[in-house]
Amino acid sequence: MVWQRLDATFTNGGRILEIGCGTGEDAIHLARRGHSVLATDASSSMLKVAKQKAVNAGCAEHIEFRCIPMERLGDELSGELF
Repeated sequence: MVWQRLDATFTNGGRILEIGCGTGEDAIHLARRGHSVLATDASSSMLKVAKQKAVNAGCAEHIEFRCIPMERLGDELSGELF
């Protein structure tokens, strides 16, 4: 159901910020649909799993992973557009 909503909302292959990406399932889905994804999470362990999953899925080149806690997003991503 979530992916149906994402697909209906994001239709033009733009750049998407995912906050709290966990193990990367949604980022991978979006990358496979042609989007460029900045996937963030506060856990470096989760990001490690997510990166490997993206490599295995063949879409790692469309996802940038950054270890950023939600509280720091404004500072860390200042000036970036999504």
